[in-house]
Amino acid sequence: MALTGAPAWRYIVWPVHRGYTSGIGVVMWPLYGAFVHLFHDVLRSDPRFRAVSGDFARGVLIAADAMLLEVCANLFSLVVFGAFTFYYLPDDLLHFTTIQIFLPYCAVGVLGVHVLNRLEGRPGAAWIGGAAWVLAAGLV
Repeated sequence: MALTGAPAWRYIVWPVHRGYTSGIGVVMWPLYGAFVHLFHDVLRSDPRFRAVSGDFARGVLIAADAMLLEVCANLFSLVVFGAFTFYYLPDDLLHFTTIQIFLPYCAVGVLGVHVLNRLEGRPGAAWIGGAAWVLAAGLV
């Protein structure tokens, strides 16, 4: 991780680029992107979630949710396959996720909310997302 000078995680399943990412990201990240979009839509439109109506609050909630999803993904992988899909090198939360990642996740979550706000309702927004996926898949 650029902030600490040491890697924060290692992918175990289909590692690419020395384990910094994984080939399953080609499937995993678009699914996560769709989840974040739908989650953002519910938070923005459902009156029961007025407490998290601001961009900052939604970004922080998305960060916390990402950490919870990481724990679930690794629990599933451990139960079904007997191995982590990825693990965090800091073991403060038993390698499932780490507190160290929360602030960067918050920053990226808030940035993601701003991107979703800008793309919302734009014609061709799905094409922009598709092009970003093709670019990312090419980089992996």
